[in-house]
Amino acid sequence: MTITVDDWRTMLHDKEAFLERVVDPMTGWLNRYAAKRTIDLLAYQESNEVAGSLYEVGLYHGKYFSLLARSAAITRSNLVGLDLFDYITEGQFREYFDNMVSPRNLAEASPGFQWSIIGGTSADINARRLLAELGTESRFISIDGSHEYDDVLWDLRVAEQLLAPGGVISADDFINPICLGVTAAIYHFLEYTPTLVPFAHISNKLFLCHHSWADRYRSNLESAILADVTEQKSRDYRKQFDAGTRRNIEAIFRNYRILSIRM
Repeated sequence: MTITVDDWRTMLHDKEAFLERVVDPMTGWLNRYAAKRTIDLLAYQESNEVAGSLYEVGLYHGKYFSLLARSAAITRSNLVGLDLFDYITEGQFREYFDNMVSPRNLAEASPGFQWSIIGGTSADINARRLLAELGTESRFISIDGSHEYDDVLWDLRVAEQLLAPGGVISADDFINPICLGVTAAIYHFLEYTPTLVPFAHISNKLFLCHHSWADRYRSNLESAILADVTEQKSRDYRKQFDAGTRRNIEAIFRNYRILSIRM
């Protein structure tokens, strides 16, 4: 069923309707809890005027990309996606994303929303070209492309150059035993990039931001978790929070406190 302009006008204000109508039916490896918490982070940016474009490397069918599309529409920001298109062709992606997300109707519901797709490998793209495509520095960057060490490290270094003040990087498959290159690259990156720190690990995704924003994002995200009465993971989190056992909901990683919710 096509997502109409009126559907989008509703879903720009209704997170649950968006998850049910758009995100849940889409093909892709996205944990629903991670999706909800990502929307919370994006909502914090939207309400606190954290400005910038949005960017994702590694689209597959566009399930996580749809979260960024909704936020880009809310703030009338540019959205850019990069993919090698080795799972499906670029044409197949565009057809699928058009059927499931209806970006034309989204643009009509929120004039000013613009999106574009780049086909190619991460190694072919540098920060200067991406910045020209994005138009501005990025407030939210998703890294979910190649999971090989060198490629992930390259994507992280490019993301650092693109990241706007108050921006967030979401790195997928951190501490996934079949994606050890991701974990190794993130460890290496953080060792030599002291300006960026992790603040949460939510269902396979590690979230990073500039050091000066970490406490704000961590606090806001915890408030969103505690206010969530529908998800079992949030209810379990509240039990630990109320009992004062923060060791079960918070980890110390490279001397930084990060909220931790497992798969």
